[in-house]
Amino acid sequence: MKKSLFILSFSVMAIFFMADSVLALSKSDLGAEITMNDGLPDSSWGGGSAALGIAGEDNETEGNPNTYTYQMWDLEGMFWNKSTKRLFIIGGFDYIDGAAGYPDVPIGDIFIGDDYVLDLSRDVNDKHLRATDGFALIENYTGTEDAHDVLASSPYRYLDGGNIVADGSGSYSAYQISKTDWSVIDLFEPWRESYEGDWTNDVHYALEISTYGDYLAGLINAGNQIHLTFQCGNDDIEGQFHAPEPTTMLLLGTGLIGLAGVWRKKLIQ
Repeated sequence: MKKSLFILSFSVMAIFFMADSVLALSKSDLGAEITMNDGLPDSSWGGGSAALGIAGEDNETEGNPNTYTYQMWDLEGMFWNKSTKRLFIIGGFDYIDGAAGYPDVPIGDIFIGDDYVLDLSRDVNDKHLRATDGFALIENYTGTEDAHDVLASSPYRYLDGGNIVADGSGSYSAYQISKTDWSVIDLFEPWRESYEGDWTNDVHYALEISTYGDYLAGLINAGNQIHLTFQCGNDDIEGQFHAPEPTTMLLLGTGLIGLAGVWRKKLIQ
């Protein structure tokens, strides 16, 4: 019922991405890295090969005797392109099909600050994400579902309550990132190749959020913390955009003006 007010606006969207697509992504697409270390302790069990992290997250799954450190459970980097109003969340977790062998563990919704959540549209079973679809921005929600295994990763998903923000809708795309683009994106850590000795599990996926209005972009630009996890809570990812301080921009501008003056003086001489 909560999706009936907005889902029709996306019914005529062209399907640009197939579920198994491997797409190109450039560093300029991503914008600024806004990843935060979630502050949660790492897994005490192991259970598999280490995650191969990128960006500024903590390169581990969360502390719980039953969690795995496999790459397929790792959420790794969050990026915000202020110019194009697009949010990117990158990790080893398959946002459409879930981790290999665990199809019943879907990704959750995206929480922003204390009062907002992106209610992501899902498949006919209202469980998994599609390759591309829409979302609604919900304000002052009341009902959420917590992660099942690692409660510290909560909340996992929006359930009910609140109001749909009229200027807060948008669309998402979920896809695998081509490995040939890692040298272009410049996010991988070369030392890991010799340390791990095996990059066969170094697979990454992107969840790309495109905002249509200015309301959601304004929430992100204002520095509200962003949170995402999946149903079990094996890992979560946090992000927060920090705009340059006015004093920093003033000092930068003064410095550039000074350099221009020196350069002009040299030309006159």
